[in-house]
Amino acid sequence: MKSQEKEKICAKIIELLANNGGKMKSADLREAIGNPPLSTFKGYKDFLAERGYLLKTTRNYLELDTDTAHPLIEQFTKDTLPEWQILFQLSSSKLPLTQEQIYDGCGGLMTSSKCYRILKKLREEKKFLEHLHFTHPDAKGQYCNRLLPAAPAILIVSEEKLDEFCAEFSCFEKSDPVHQSLLPFFTRASALLNGGYELENDFYHVHGRLGNLSARDQEMMKKLQKYPYARRQFLISHYVSEDELCTCKFSTAYIIYSMDKNCFYLLGESQGSPAIIRMDRIKELKEAQESNHCFHSPVYYKIYSEMFSISVDPPVHVRVRFEGVYNIQQKLSSLASARPAARVAFTDSGDLIYTDTVRGLPDFAHYIRSFGSSAIAEEPAELKELLLDSSRKVIENYEKQFHFGSV
Repeated sequence: MKSQEKEKICAKIIELLANNGGKMKSADLREAIGNPPLSTFKGYKDFLAERGYLLKTTRNYLELDTDTAHPLIEQFTKDTLPEWQILFQLSSSKLPLTQEQIYDGCGGLMTSSKCYRILKKLREEKKFLEHLHFTHPDAKGQYCNRLLPAAPAILIVSEEKLDEFCAEFSCFEKSDPVHQSLLPFFTRASALLNGGYELENDFYHVHGRLGNLSARDQEMMKKLQKYPYARRQFLISHYVSEDELCTCKFSTAYIIYSMDKNCFYLLGESQGSPAIIRMDRIKELKEAQESNHCFHSPVYYKIYSEMFSISVDPPVHVRVRFEGVYNIQQKLSSLASARPAARVAFTDSGDLIYTDTVRGLPDFAHYIRSFGSSAIAEEPAELKELLLDSSRKVIENYEKQFHFGSV
């Protein structure tokens, strides 16, 4: 069997084990890779063992030895940073790279001689790197460097992705193998997200500071985390008004926090339609037997991205023109950068045009009013009417005050 084909199968074995908590039935694993003969399967195990992945056989199960597997997060130091930079260059490339290409991609972080020394060390270890003869159709053959399947994955992760990971991690019970294997990564990710604070059971963090949630909200958040809401629906009793209590089955898509209202909301589906429930209005919460089919679904992420504040009203296309753009452009550009459908453009006359798709037109109108006479609503007609109605009320209030004062 060709070495490249063996590498692909071994990478598939690691992927299958990782997706099943590090443990699978030997028969199921063999079936998933095409039922190779036992001798060939043993060859795969030996191949992986040479590259740092030891597979233990327990009864009828095959288990990845977590004591020998590579850690999910490595600590960068001054001494190891050049090595990680080289591995990152190789992991970012679809093709093998020459020494010269790797050195050029390191951006002057090391001398050429140091780059070559590190490459030689990595090749001699035969753990992460291999040296192969690579022939290009338009050039002479040359030796290049390629990552082995056992090489660590090096990813650039955004704050948004870390936040999504922490939300999903909280769905796993502590006894779950997935929880145990990802706990080191969660600990580091939560520290990065929360300004260096370590998450404790009694607090929730918002933008690097301890949350000021009420005791009731904190208790409800703890209760939510105990339920497998990513996989099961809730039976929720909540107040829709001061005296009216409603009970419904609810599939949770996202738990979101509103900065302007300082409270958490459940965004999801109830009775086949998008719904949102304010967390501090929940009276009772129970786990239902029905499956949750909309957790983190693209449909509900789109709804979330279209919400201007907290609303699941139908989406509306808006267009607003801004005159006298001094000190306005930066504010609008910041808003547009946080909203996928938003666009900001200049007209020939020097005005700014802001277009977007929003849910919650009254909230958007409230925001536009903060720009005063500089903002002119062009679409839709309902937005114009909301702004006109607001202006009429302001004028009426001033007229009442003036009339009262003149009597």
